[in-house]
Amino acid sequence: MQFLGNELFDKTEPRPWLKPFGPERSKASSLSIGILIFILLTILSLVFSVFGQVVGANILSLAGFSDLFGSGPRVLALVLFGLFLPSAVITMVWVRYAENLPFTSMGFSKTARLRTFVRGHAIGIGTISIIVAAIWISNGYEVGAILPAFSSPAGLISIILLLLGFAVQSSVEEIIFRGWMLGTVTRRFNLLTGIIISSLIFALLHFDGDNHWITSVNIILFAVFAALWTIKTGNIWGAMGWHAGWNWMQSVGYELPVTGIEVGTPALVVELTDQGALLLTGGNIGPEGSYFCTALFVVMIVYMARSANAPAIEARVES
Repeated sequence: MQFLGNELFDKTEPRPWLKPFGPERSKASSLSIGILIFILLTILSLVFSVFGQVVGANILSLAGFSDLFGSGPRVLALVLFGLFLPSAVITMVWVRYAENLPFTSMGFSKTARLRTFVRGHAIGIGTISIIVAAIWISNGYEVGAILPAFSSPAGLISIILLLLGFAVQSSVEEIIFRGWMLGTVTRRFNLLTGIIISSLIFALLHFDGDNHWITSVNIILFAVFAALWTIKTGNIWGAMGWHAGWNWMQSVGYELPVTGIEVGTPALVVELTDQGALLLTGGNIGPEGSYFCTALFVVMIVYMARSANAPAIEARVES
């Protein structure tokens, strides 16, 4: 199967956001089926992600790593590997043997894979750096040491390990939500429904009642942006890279928390200390809880949705 085709849009025709992939159904039937599928997909995504992480945590525990998030950046890098890789394996086994689809149906295109990932990674690094710069200009951060990581060989080693760890963690999330779930829902209903359901379930699994509401809004906006990226490009390599670059640079580049997690390495670029209002800096969550992040995601979503180069919607299963 080609991942939603290379013709998801066509600038010569109206964008078919609501064009059904399957047979037409009544509104009542579509709503009831949609609710049921939403519940089932939530359960499956819990199995893929949470159960996979439980398996990984038990493997790490048996290997002697009991304090998974309190033993320093190198252990954290190992945790990112160990907790998320089983989730990727479970998801891909499900797609290949339960759904009987090739991995290309998840957006694993066979051309320019590394180059596309690295390009996305660089864009992710640049994007989070723009957010951080905007917050700093608005007096949200106090500047500390510049390039302190280069005075710490041990810190640089940890930063490299975290580069790999965040690449795995972020890629697995993209595999589950933009690779598997987006395509599954879109094939069953339509493109808009696929974006909405995959984004809402992604946000639901990242929800924390202690966080400010803007954090949940930003998570939803990110998920929509990532979905549009995969649709526009016809693969998930770029979105995987962007997600990884965003998380990595946010945590190691500026010593800022990424979704509330502080990695504990010296800053690769500049040490920044939060001194602004909660909605400006994101507080303990980090820049992902800032209104600058909200604005940026809205702009990127509009750009992706209105891109003139995006192809016409089509999903095909190759026998």
